[in-house]
Amino acid sequence: FMGTGAMTGGEGKLAIYDTASGRVELEQVPVPGKKAVTSLIWGPDGNVWGMALGALFIYDPERREVIYSNDLFPAADYTHSNPRLTVGTDGNVYGTIFTGYVADRTYTSKLFKIDAASKALSILLESNAEKLAQDDFGNLYFKYGSELMKYSDPNLVVQLDKVQLEAESLQLHPGDEVRYSYEVFLERGRKTKELSGAHIEYLSSRADKAEFDPKGKIIAKQPGQAELSIRITLNGVTVESNKIKVKITGPF
Repeated sequence: FMGTGAMTGGEGKLAIYDTASGRVELEQVPVPGKKAVTSLIWGPDGNVWGMALGALFIYDPERREVIYSNDLFPAADYTHSNPRLTVGTDGNVYGTIFTGYVADRTYTSKLFKIDAASKALSILLESNAEKLAQDDFGNLYFKYGSELMKYSDPNLVVQLDKVQLEAESLQLHPGDEVRYSYEVFLERGRKTKELSGAHIEYLSSRADKAEFDPKGKIIAKQPGQAELSIRITLNGVTVESNKIKVKITGPF
């Protein structure tokens, strides 16, 4: 799904491109009178949410028709990569939009929220919010003039939930080294690999039998058994992974 612009006259279109055949299957104007379709995302309802300049539209890819349209920002004009949309951890849609110049070198741009159910619009910041990105934890980032700004809402930010630990093998001989891996799950079904600032502990019930090498391996030492797990503390929340039982046998 892609958006087009008609900068020399005409209207912006929503196009469906078949990646297998290399053909454009469909072109249609989602919002009449708007010269560009400037943003597309998969929305919280499974449909395509997009904006044609300042007009929000929702496109049902199964029925291949626009099922909702509302010109939220009538004054918005075309500018590169404008607006930006993302789905927050609360299931609502957040965005930034450049809405035009009010004087020489003075412009307006907004950070906003659209309620997924009611489609109600809330303005979170009235000016100087451009671009938009979201991290794994639900924080939003945008450009404010020449500065990078972070928007954190307690209703959006998710915390650690669980850690899933796995190893290539649990049957080892003394001196063996096997790789391990772990996935970090956050609340609301999210995952992350971003653990900057986290305190990570590598635990073994019998470090004389087997222990972690933090670089990514389990090291078998002496015959016997050991239970290994990983404990992570981040933003005041501590979670411990499942325990894996490593068995070390001969040669003696």
